[in-house]
Amino acid sequence: MKIRLPSLILAMVLESVVSAQDAAAPPSRWSYGTEVIQTAMLNLNLRVQHRFQRWAIGVHGGFRPSLWSGGEIPSGGAGSTYFGINYRNWMYQAVTLGPLVRYQFASDGRTFLELDAFHRVWWFDRKRVSYDNVESLRFDGLRSERQDISAIRLLWGATSAPRADRSKRHALVMEGYGGLGVRVRRMRFVTHEGVLNNHWPPVSVTEDHEDHYCFVTPTLHFGIRLVLIPTDRRP
Repeated sequence: MKIRLPSLILAMVLESVVSAQDAAAPPSRWSYGTEVIQTAMLNLNLRVQHRFQRWAIGVHGGFRPSLWSGGEIPSGGAGSTYFGINYRNWMYQAVTLGPLVRYQFASDGRTFLELDAFHRVWWFDRKRVSYDNVESLRFDGLRSERQDISAIRLLWGATSAPRADRSKRHALVMEGYGGLGVRVRRMRFVTHEGVLNNHWPPVSVTEDHEDHYCFVTPTLHFGIRLVLIPTDRRP
C-alpha cells in the first residue's frame, strides 16, 4: 500500500506531540502559586489548587499590611482619583479571599482557561491623614475608611516552563495570563474631625461625617505567577 510522504510526516508529528504531553502530565495533586506583581506591591498572596485530569479547583487569598500610621497620602497626579490608588496608599491594609476553577486544554497543562472571583477589603481606622487633589477628594483630619471590592475574572494563560525534572518531587514553573473582568467597589469614608475641601463650601467636621460611594467597572488583567507543581517522580 502506497503512503504519501506528507501524510506520514504529519502522523509522526502528531504522535510525538501526544506522547510528549502524556509523558509530561502531572498526577492529580496539589499545587501552590503566587502573583509576582502583587507580591512586589506587598500584597502577600497564595494560590492553592487541586488538579483532577484537565480540571482544577482551588482558593486564593492575600494580605497587604499597612506601613503608615498617618500623614499625607500621595496624590496620583493629573487625571487620577482617590478611588484608584489603594496600592500606593500605605495607610490601608487589605485582606483578599476567593475561589477559582481552571480548565487545561492539554494533558501537560501548558495552556489554560481560568475563572476566578475574589472579595477584597481595604481599611484603616482613626488615622490622622490628609489628601489634596483638585480632581478628586480633598481632606485633612482624623479618618476611618473601608473599601469592599468584589470581582470576577476570566483569564487565558500559558506556562513557559520546560518539561519537569522527574528526579525532583516538585518543579517551579512560570505562568503568564491575561483577561477581562468586572469589579464592584463599595466605599465608606468617615471623617471624625477635620476639614473636607471637596465640598463647597468646605465642611468643618466636629462630629462623624460619612461619605458613601459605589462604582461598577470593567477591568483588564495581565500578570505573571510563580507556581510550584508536583511531578511524576521516578526513582
